[in-house]
Amino acid sequence: MKALRGFYRTLGGIWVAVAVLVLIISLAYIIFYNVAKNPLNSFFVQEMPVFSEIVNGIIRDASPTTLEFLGLFFAAFVIYIGTAISSLKGWARTVGIVFHIAMGAVIAALALTIYDRTKTSLILQQLGVVEFLPSVLLIVGMVLGALLIGLGFQLGSHGALEAFAGVQPQAVRIPSVPCPTCGEPLDVHNERCPRCDMEEGETIQPSSARLVDMETSTEHMVSVRKPVHIGREGGDGNENFEILLPYPEISSDHAMIEYTNGVFILHAHKDLNFTYVNEIQLRDSIIKNGDIIGFGPRRFRFEVTI
Repeated sequence: MKALRGFYRTLGGIWVAVAVLVLIISLAYIIFYNVAKNPLNSFFVQEMPVFSEIVNGIIRDASPTTLEFLGLFFAAFVIYIGTAISSLKGWARTVGIVFHIAMGAVIAALALTIYDRTKTSLILQQLGVVEFLPSVLLIVGMVLGALLIGLGFQLGSHGALEAFAGVQPQAVRIPSVPCPTCGEPLDVHNERCPRCDMEEGETIQPSSARLVDMETSTEHMVSVRKPVHIGREGGDGNENFEILLPYPEISSDHAMIEYTNGVFILHAHKDLNFTYVNEIQLRDSIIKNGDIIGFGPRRFRFEVTI
C-alpha cells in the first residue's frame, strides 16, 4: 500500500506540473496575442519548426480566443485536482476516475487529428520527417491515451480505495455469544436462544450444514432446501451431484442427505455401499450435529449451524 500511495502522490505532482506549463503558455498567448510580439511564437517558429507545424492552429496571429481561456480553466482545474490527488483526498479518487478516462479519450482523438493533418504537411515534407513523424505521433498518442484510460479504471479498484483511505478495511464480524443455559450461539439480532426460547410447537430451522472430511478438513456444504446427492468424482452419470468425493472406495451414486420435517436423513442407495453412522452400518438413518458419517473407509463429521 505504501508504494501505491507514493505512486498516486507522484501522479498528482505530474498533473500539477503539466497544468503549470499549460497556464504559462495560455497566459503568454493572451498577453502577447500578436505573433510579432509573442516571444513563444518566435521561439517555436524559428527554433522548433517541426513542433510549430504540429501545433499549427494554436500558434496564430489573432486576438485571444476561447481556446486560451479554456487553457486557463483547464490549468486551474488540473492544479486543483492534481493537488488533491497528491494529498490523497477521497473525493479526488472518484473525480480522478472520470478525469483520467476522459483525458485518455481526448488525447487519443487529438492524436488522430494531428496524424490526419500532418501526414500531408508540405513543411514536414521539406524537413524530411513526413514519412515517419505522423505515425510516431499517432502511436505515442494512442498509447498515452490507453494508459490514462487504464489508470482511470485502476483508480476505481479496491487497492486504490485502500491507498486513498490509508487503511485496509476490516470485515465486520458479528460476535458469537453462547447461551448460558445450553451453550448454543444466541441469535444476536433477536436476542434469543434458538433452542431454549423456542415457542411450543416451533422447530429449530438450521441455517446451514456440512460434511467435514476428518482426514483433509475439507468442507462439503449440505443444503437444507433440497436433497444432496453424494458420489465419486468422475463416476458415471453423477456430474450434477452436489457432493463429489475424490475417493475410489465411494460409489458413483453412494448416498443422499435430505432435510425434511425438521431432521436430516441419510439414505444409502445400496446395501453394499458401506454407509455408517457413528460406526454402525445403516441404510437409512436420522443424523444430527456431531455424528460421524462413514462412506466406505472414509469418515466425515456432520455439522449443523442453527
